[in-house]
Amino acid sequence: MDSMEVEDLGVLSPKEFNQLYAILKFFSEPIRYPPDAKMQDNISYEIFINICYHLPPKDLLMLACVCKHFKNMLDGSILPISWDIWKTSRERFTPFKDMDPPKGLNEMEFSRLLNFESGCEFCKRNDKRIHIYWVACVRSCKECLHKRAKRKIFKLLHLNSRY
Repeated sequence: MDSMEVEDLGVLSPKEFNQLYAILKFFSEPIRYPPDAKMQDNISYEIFINICYHLPPKDLLMLACVCKHFKNMLDGSILPISWDIWKTSRERFTPFKDMDPPKGLNEMEFSRLLNFESGCEFCKRNDKRIHIYWVACVRSCKECLHKRAKRKIFKLLHLNSRY
């Protein structure tokens, strides 16, 4: 009878016992929030890049603002594969699939320019009609563009009148 009870309980080998003990210990510890380590310290480069390939430009822009580590990982001048991430994201999630960035803009800057949800680059309002002025590489409402254009013209005229 004793041997029957032992078999019913199941005899664990030392290895199985250690595994069971580790599992029970893990589940008995309280969940801590915020965690001791930062997420950016625990995520591998490969996983981060793989996740980024599936994000729209707006989310990539927000992710680049989370911390310096993520910003550097999404900066093509530091990690050239990042240009491919930005380009893939733009091609998959925006209507500007066939358009290359204008001269002087990289993929990240181009995505920032195309982010209409942010509104005007200057007043930040998105309740106005927003235009992209390609020559100046600016996303702006008419009012802000006129204010800045007048200011620039005035400065140029003022500088030229000195000579």
